[in-house]
Amino acid sequence: MKHIAGGCLGLFVVGQLFYLVAANILGVWQFASAQDDGWPTAAQAVTERWADLTGQPQNWSLFAPEVDTASTFAAVELRWDDGIHPPVLLLSDNEPDHLDRFFRFGRSRLRRYESLLIVTLQVPAGKEEDDVVDGWRERIVNRVRRQWGPMFAYLRWRWIEYQQQHPHLPLPKEVRLLARTYAIGTPGGLAPPLRLVQRPLARRLPESEPSDALPIEAFNPVVNEFDPVVRSRGRP
Repeated sequence: MKHIAGGCLGLFVVGQLFYLVAANILGVWQFASAQDDGWPTAAQAVTERWADLTGQPQNWSLFAPEVDTASTFAAVELRWDDGIHPPVLLLSDNEPDHLDRFFRFGRSRLRRYESLLIVTLQVPAGKEEDDVVDGWRERIVNRVRRQWGPMFAYLRWRWIEYQQQHPHLPLPKEVRLLARTYAIGTPGGLAPPLRLVQRPLARRLPESEPSDALPIEAFNPVVNEFDPVVRSRGRP
């Protein structure tokens, strides 16, 4: 029995070492290639499931030498098309009410969950938005493909929570996921005021559940419309 237990422990240690190496290498490959097909993507899906099961995600980074130039928060917008109910914007509990009181304590699980959903879309210095929207579109579609399940659950949760406080409201036509990005000045010198840019990322149509596409549509910044995302082969 001891030999069996020791053998199982050894296999677990070897498997864990393989996971740590594979998860980080595949993460770098995904970031560098910006592709969402082939065996590396399938292998990364396996490592992500193990990370979710064991609570050890590997999408970390150090703070130096580069520091983030933006802080992005998730938000949800409820939209009706009846001409009676105006849109409702639901901010994240992690977004501060006052920008001069930015310290946050608690809600780390919610902050971690929301970070899986959002994409920070910025225009690099010296470029125009038209120069980068094609890349934005690819990043948004990849995020929807990879995280449509958590997106679906998050959008549904935010609507149900709001509907419980306003039971008279009908089902919205659209439930949108937004990214609210605050541009941050560079360290040193006089930093400019924080500037807010709000962009849509995805949406759910509660009254429509397509069979051949994901239940979450991806925003296309090239044409400023939402596009269906076809289910990938071999994935649910």
